[in-house]
Amino acid sequence: MNLSGKSSDVIAMVTVDEMRERIRCKSKLKGRQVDDASLQEVRALVGAVPHRRDLLIEHLHQLNDAYCGLHERHLVALAKEMKLPMAEVYEVATFYHHFEVLRGDEQAPGLTVRVCDGLSCELAGAQDLLARLPGLLGISDVRVIPTPCVGRCEQAPVAVVHQRPVPLATTETIVSLVNSAVTLHPSGKVAASFVASEYAEQSISPLPQATMVSPDYAGYAAYRAHGGYALAAVLVNGEADAERVIKTMEDSGLRGLGGAGFPAGRKWRIVREQAAPRLMAVNIDEGEPGTFKDRTYLERDPHRFLEGLLIAAQVVGINACYIYLPGGASGGILPARLNNIPLDFDTLQPYGCFIGSAAVIVLSQHDSARNAALNMMQFFAHESCGQCTPCRVGTAKAVKLMEAPVWDNTTLEDLNIVMTDASICGLGQAAPNPVRSIQRYFSQEIV
Repeated sequence: MNLSGKSSDVIAMVTVDEMRERIRCKSKLKGRQVDDASLQEVRALVGAVPHRRDLLIEHLHQLNDAYCGLHERHLVALAKEMKLPMAEVYEVATFYHHFEVLRGDEQAPGLTVRVCDGLSCELAGAQDLLARLPGLLGISDVRVIPTPCVGRCEQAPVAVVHQRPVPLATTETIVSLVNSAVTLHPSGKVAASFVASEYAEQSISPLPQATMVSPDYAGYAAYRAHGGYALAAVLVNGEADAERVIKTMEDSGLRGLGGAGFPAGRKWRIVREQAAPRLMAVNIDEGEPGTFKDRTYLERDPHRFLEGLLIAAQVVGINACYIYLPGGASGGILPARLNNIPLDFDTLQPYGCFIGSAAVIVLSQHDSARNAALNMMQFFAHESCGQCTPCRVGTAKAVKLMEAPVWDNTTLEDLNIVMTDASICGLGQAAPNPVRSIQRYFSQEIV
């Protein structure tokens, strides 16, 4: 009926079936659609549904290992299989440098050689390896790329041929390993025991000629034979008082080495007083320049870590534990004339530094402090999760400013203030420390 009251013919622009088809198409996910072949390939690797969302990284590792990379079609299929947004799968896949995302019909190289360009490796000749290896390998199917710190700073420079680390790497050792096709990470051998106290005030790292990728370790039987899991067992069986354990932790003065130096016993008590469910996240990453203490113990004494985790979980009342991998290298840079400052909690703050993970990198008179700070800021820019603008933009902008022959200290300090005051987490808040160290102690290098 039209406005004049006269009847008019109604002309159907589409049929009912066509309307149904349009609705069906709109109800589909936008972007690339999953194909049956890719879905079957993903299912063959990750198993049957349902899949917990916290297994995403594990499934990405399975795909990356099987196909020497992460094809976009597999990421689409994995998102469907795990019932996760494609954006979430993609952001995890692209955040970790050792994942290889392959777009469209891009093919994975037959072999990837990664050369660590973290600060320790940079000082030990990483750039020379990166420059010379492509020509020496001379194989089109082998790709050589830089990679952030791999947590083997005492073995610098380090390369990784597919999955096999090459400590104290030279062009000769890397080429030899590529030609041998031995590219998987070796397993360590079970040893009688590992007594950490025997290494007090001395180096645990062997001499260069004795350096191993996978050192001997204390297995389950050896650990139990030396009293391992005894405390965890009595706590689980109700034979020990959880309150006494927390009091012991508080009295010990033990503090964390993640950067904040928070008292461990107080943290346990605070979490225990919260309403359930309670979760625990354990940082075992060794991806921050200069830090390899955790890897040293985890390689040699893994069950001590696991028992500690079980004790904390039992005492605090934890429902689930997560082991995660963050990054950080922001303690600061000091001149040689201040080498008598005690390396301890609360002793470094007056000098614009903090203990962090207690890792120390020594620069010689042949090295550049400003280049070391630039390397650290590049690390922060890469490690930034991108969630907050001050850190995401600030670290990237700082890198550009620090690459200039003469630093714009006024603009850099503006960035420092914004990152320190407005970043969500400690990475962005502490990223300015190396910059301020150079401005304070090594100003001759930036003018």
